[in-house]
Amino acid sequence: MEPTGLVTLDRDTAAGGLDQIGVDDLDQHSRAAQESLFEDAKGNLGTHKRLLLDIVQAAGEISGSELRAEYENRTGSPNSGSTRRRMLNSLKSYNMIADNGRSGPARRYYTVDESGWKSG
Repeated sequence: MEPTGLVTLDRDTAAGGLDQIGVDDLDQHSRAAQESLFEDAKGNLGTHKRLLLDIVQAAGEISGSELRAEYENRTGSPNSGSTRRRMLNSLKSYNMIADNGRSGPARRYYTVDESGWKSG
């Protein structure tokens, strides 16, 4: 039984019958592996962290006040502001979201691609 999440390359099929695996093959499998890891990590998030991530992903980029309003609108029992900030910091440390580094009303959250750069 093969472990899940791992990609096994067969020389004949991966390289079209050649004895070499090209950079494009590696890029393709690397992206697939990163997407798989992201989805696995997302599945392990708690309900409120996953909700915050879903809101940021749906918006692409969102202000802190818009994020708070949407979060409070979607949940019947929202966490406090300090807990919400801790959860957002966790999502940033997992490289699932990022912010513009500003504080207060100027702060904006956005999704990142697999390389950690702003997506979209």
